[in-house]
Amino acid sequence: MKTLGRAKYVELLNCDYDSCFDGCHTLVYLHIDNLKHYNRLFGVQAGDRVLHRTIRWASGKAFGSRVSRYAGDGLVFVVPTDEVDALSTQINASLPTFGEANGLRAHLGAAACVRPMSVDDAMQQALFACGSIGDAQDAYLCKFEGDVKLRFDRRTYIVDHIDDAIERGEIQAWAQPIVRVLTGRICEVEILARWESEKYGFLYPDEFIPVLEQHELIHKLDLEVIRLACAQWAEARALGTNVPFGINLSRLDFELCDIYAAVCARMERYGVPVNQLHVEVTESSAVHDRIITEGVRRFREAGFQVYMDDFGSGYSSLGQMAGMRFDVIKFDKGMVDDVTTNERARAVLADSISMVKRLGLQTLCEGVETIEQFNFLRAVGCEKVQGYYFGRPAPHETTLRELSARACRPEETVYSAYLDAVGQVNLLEGTSASLHGVEAAAFLGRSPVALLELADDRLRMLTCNHAFQFLVTRMGFESFDSLVRTSTPTGGRINASAVNAAKNARDTGDAQVFDFIAGGVFCSVTVEFVARMEGREAFIYTVTSVENSPQVTEHTLLDGVLETSNLCFFWKDTERRFLGANRRFYDYYGFSGLEDILGKTDEEMGWHTNEEPYHDDEVHVLQGAVISRAPGICIRQGEQRNIIATKRPLYSHGAIVGLVGYFEDVGPHQ
Repeated sequence: MKTLGRAKYVELLNCDYDSCFDGCHTLVYLHIDNLKHYNRLFGVQAGDRVLHRTIRWASGKAFGSRVSRYAGDGLVFVVPTDEVDALSTQINASLPTFGEANGLRAHLGAAACVRPMSVDDAMQQALFACGSIGDAQDAYLCKFEGDVKLRFDRRTYIVDHIDDAIERGEIQAWAQPIVRVLTGRICEVEILARWESEKYGFLYPDEFIPVLEQHELIHKLDLEVIRLACAQWAEARALGTNVPFGINLSRLDFELCDIYAAVCARMERYGVPVNQLHVEVTESSAVHDRIITEGVRRFREAGFQVYMDDFGSGYSSLGQMAGMRFDVIKFDKGMVDDVTTNERARAVLADSISMVKRLGLQTLCEGVETIEQFNFLRAVGCEKVQGYYFGRPAPHETTLRELSARACRPEETVYSAYLDAVGQVNLLEGTSASLHGVEAAAFLGRSPVALLELADDRLRMLTCNHAFQFLVTRMGFESFDSLVRTSTPTGGRINASAVNAAKNARDTGDAQVFDFIAGGVFCSVTVEFVARMEGREAFIYTVTSVENSPQVTEHTLLDGVLETSNLCFFWKDTERRFLGANRRFYDYYGFSGLEDILGKTDEEMGWHTNEEPYHDDEVHVLQGAVISRAPGICIRQGEQRNIIATKRPLYSHGAIVGLVGYFEDVGPHQ
């Protein structure tokens, strides 16, 4: 039995209209799910046999034995209303893989045939009812009645009244704040469409946006929202509030109109500069679409920033970021939801942010709802965040009131370029690619990395990764500020070195390195210049220490300390004979190296004006005493110098095997 074409079927059914649309018949739309999967498993011929059997079955039930193809692979036919309830059980029981995982499953939508309904209306209603079944495993039949009918009526209203809604001012442009992580200030807002309907009241975006896209009317909505957003920006600026904003563009906007020209015309009308508006396109629309690619190129060449929206929502194409230029990647809420409870989710998002930064793009995470999520995103270097934790979408008037309040004051535009450059720093370089045992610093940045800002010769912390904070804690300080602000000589030296290295990195354009010891931890710090603006300069500080480098052993650590220290270190055997010293010691006395002192005592070197105190001190040390900061006089290249010496015994397996000491030159002998 062959199916009829849609036009022929409608023609014949109209001829029998009085017999079918009598209130006792129902039009049924039938669709077999998972048929493509069945074809892959058993072959296309097996799938065709299933379809042919289904058509024969339907024609045996149908009024006039007439069955038509409709909406792709679906079938439509008319049956007596009292037989509808049994249809889904009968057809599903006949399917060869019904009940199996991913097996064939027949879904049916039913619309009562009543006057004065048209045949086309009945077919649309039955199709809508079938589509309302969804993924429920035990639902196979849905009738066009109750809530289904209400939803269909709203859908029809949306299509038929979008022009009226625009004319009556029912379409609104709401704003949701976007916050810069470094400052905690609102740096921009995203404009979102809302519809306050005359008939239905408030319509949710997921009600009207998909419908308008399906009927290729979405460009009308988007153009009105863009106009409203530009008008609201101009109003806010007139009141002294200046906040950049973003607009969402549908894939169909690029096909149904010249969206670039339309956006520019509305901006020109309200005096909106190009740096005050960015456009967002969804990840799914951008993938493998030449029209979108060309449209994005036009916007970017004109100076607009383009955001890829909903990254990670299920259409991820990493190659898309390499082949198509964006400025900002917006991570979907689904990637943020589980970061506080799921170890793998944390690793995936952290490494994704790091990858995006390596491509030179900015990062923004949507759906931030808790302080724990925000703290995680700050630790992994996300630049901007958006979500209910910072503010829900709100009408223009509400947004203006919030932006006028001190706690919600917007970011000053003059700082934006500087902060964008600072935000590009990757706090996670060195992240492990392995997910095994991923925890804490293993993916929050193995190398301690901090962003510091220099202003008026004072350093302050902008942000850091967990590894850096962990290292500061190991040194015995609560924060970086407490480390460099401490009144101890160590804190002063570290602060001076950090400031000088920053200035040299800025002036030379080359990375600078300085070393220090704090809390028993030896650190080598690399400083690189990032960005500057009037009165403020940002630098990235990357630390190599015994905490975070698997190549640093006790031996290499000792070598590093001895070679970089400003103290004169030496060590001797139990006979007080020199076994070695560091480079600072050799340079102080003008020696070329170990051969000048090896195996000799102080007396043989002849560099003390009074040898007895030094001899007695070292004898006591070799008996277990510790001599701390003992004053004395030595002869340095013919000149008498005041020194302060510290010495302590060296132990091996519980026995004293020698001594180690160091001294500081505290000035010429008076």
